[in-house]
Amino acid sequence: MLAAAFLAGAAAGGGAVWAWQRHSAKKFARVFSFAMHELNTPITAVNMTVLNLLSDVFGELPAPLKPWVEMTREQVGRLNGLVGEVRDFVHMELHEDLRVGSAEMSAQEIVDEALVSIARGMEQAGVEFTSSVEKGLPPLRVDPDRAARCLTSALFHARKFRTGGGIELKAVRAPPAPPSS
Repeated sequence: MLAAAFLAGAAAGGGAVWAWQRHSAKKFARVFSFAMHELNTPITAVNMTVLNLLSDVFGELPAPLKPWVEMTREQVGRLNGLVGEVRDFVHMELHEDLRVGSAEMSAQEIVDEALVSIARGMEQAGVEFTSSVEKGLPPLRVDPDRAARCLTSALFHARKFRTGGGIELKAVRAPPAPPSS
């Protein structure tokens, strides 16, 4: 009888702790989701201003300022990508509802989209950067919102943490797998 009461109490206590943790996780998920949404608002405003400056919407940008505004564009893009990564993490781990898109894209489309964000930064950093995409590659099934973001992040880190030399990005068909024995 005493053992049964102990087990019932332990089960009730465990259930209460589980419910409290689940409630806390949902509360944190809502707070983090709101915070990521709120961070996107000023990032979008700064990005639009930078793009307008680079497009001479407000008049011609003085030459000495152009590299700094281009660097700002790259860094704002990087910040936007990081917010996206945190948002995905929150949806994956806390909300448990990460939605992943699926569409066919060519390797060239993904590379081109990633290079919009990173190519000028490579040039300004004095990094020799080359990219090539083999002709005739089949389309890739990817999440279009994340594919270029992931490649951009990888290229940014390749530039940031390289020890010397240039960076070469190649998209090529994988060699055929050896026959299994």
